[in-house]
Amino acid sequence: MRAAGLLLPDTPAQAALRQRIDEWGMFPFLDHAIAINPSPRQFTESLVIFLEPFYDNLYEALMEQFARDPDIPPAS
Repeated sequence: MRAAGLLLPDTPAQAALRQRIDEWGMFPFLDHAIAINPSPRQFTESLVIFLEPFYDNLYEALMEQFARDPDIPPAS
């Protein structure tokens, strides 16, 4: 196990989270965001602002699809 933040032992949950972050290629963004936003609240606000355009685009695409075909079958 590799040491984390405050020289504490790494946990399986931390390792799994780090692996997911690495798979998504989000480390550079998160590293930068953490460096410029020292508080958890500021980090969260920045993350929400960063993700807002993606969710807006997803919402618009889903609403356009719904407008074309309102009888979308439920997921099985």
